[in-house]
Amino acid sequence: MKLTAQELEQMKSVDIGAVSADALADVSGMAFDRTLPREERLARFVKRAVNPYCFSVGGVGVKIEFA
Repeated sequence: MKLTAQELEQMKSVDIGAVSADALADVSGMAFDRTLPREERLARFVKRAVNPYCFSVGGVGVKIEFA
């Protein structure tokens, strides 16, 4: 899955306070297979999380930001 810079920017700009945790993809229990290449692990995470910046873990909304 290739994401454009515009799609990533839209995902990054989601306001976690304005989104219900129930509306976000839940990644609880997701395990990373370290035998897979990093790109494949990332692709699997994005497929499950939908938005790599904003997702749910056990019903709690999580927003990832990088400096």
